[in-house]
Amino acid sequence: MNERGVALVIVLWLVVLLTVLAGTFAVASRTNNLLTRNLYNTAQARLAAEAGLHMAVFELTNPDNEKRWKADGHPHSVEFGGAVLEIAIFDEAGKVDLNGAGPELLRGLMDSLGLPEEQRDALVGAIMDWRDADDLVSLNGAEDPDYAAAGLAYGARDEPFTSVEELQQLLGMTWDIYQQLEPAVTVYSGSSVINAQAAPPEALMALPGMTAEACQQFVDDRSNFAVDGGPPPVLPAGVATSLAGGGGHTYSVRAHARLENDAIAELEAVVRLQKSGQRAFTVLRWSEKPSPHENLEPVCPGMESDDEAYEFDDAV
Repeated sequence: MNERGVALVIVLWLVVLLTVLAGTFAVASRTNNLLTRNLYNTAQARLAAEAGLHMAVFELTNPDNEKRWKADGHPHSVEFGGAVLEIAIFDEAGKVDLNGAGPELLRGLMDSLGLPEEQRDALVGAIMDWRDADDLVSLNGAEDPDYAAAGLAYGARDEPFTSVEELQQLLGMTWDIYQQLEPAVTVYSGSSVINAQAAPPEALMALPGMTAEACQQFVDDRSNFAVDGGPPPVLPAGVATSLAGGGGHTYSVRAHARLENDAIAELEAVVRLQKSGQRAFTVLRWSEKPSPHENLEPVCPGMESDDEAYEFDDAV
């Protein structure tokens, strides 16, 4: 009788053990399935966003001028392969060139962030000293000894900026300031002025005399012009108008993809169109956004209700 009782207890323990193992296997299997599905959805959304990039290049080169997409930041909503794409294009000629802009435009850019005058002048001076070829410290600037005094292992480059990301190495630059500057600056236009007809809101705010309200009105008028046609919008009275009139061949494209299952992906690339050859364009800069914007409608800094400068319209 005792042996039978022991055997029964052992059998019960084995049953419990097998139940636990089966349950663990089921949970692991379900988790793996969910992870696989999530990876699949993420990859699908990413590929849809890449398709949006190629679509933007195609529409930029449309031989029909009336149907050709304008590189003014106006968002285009299209459906592709079960995904909703929101695509915005900016001409790099509309941005503030880190190598070409003069002190006045750079000060306007820093002023648009609401920086204190001392901090503004220090960053402008640091930009000027970073890109010039000499080791002379400009007014409020920074050269190698200043970087060394700050405990940095590098000094001023004394050459033109090669990328927007290089701005992060500037003495006095913070991550928060860089994030605000990044949409407004470029190293690809080579111009000392900006093309207002193609400028993102962040770059428009760098113009002397520009206010958030005037900027938003201009952006709205420009967007309406892209949809309805008519005469192009003009800058508000009191805003400096020494602007470039034409565009270039280098564009930044922001493509946001949302699948039917709400998987999302967003990428931003700077591309240069090729006039000849097998490739239609060359990618100069590529970034994928870990936290995609919920809205691509351009909004001038100071006018948005939250920290995002772009909004996503659910209506297609």
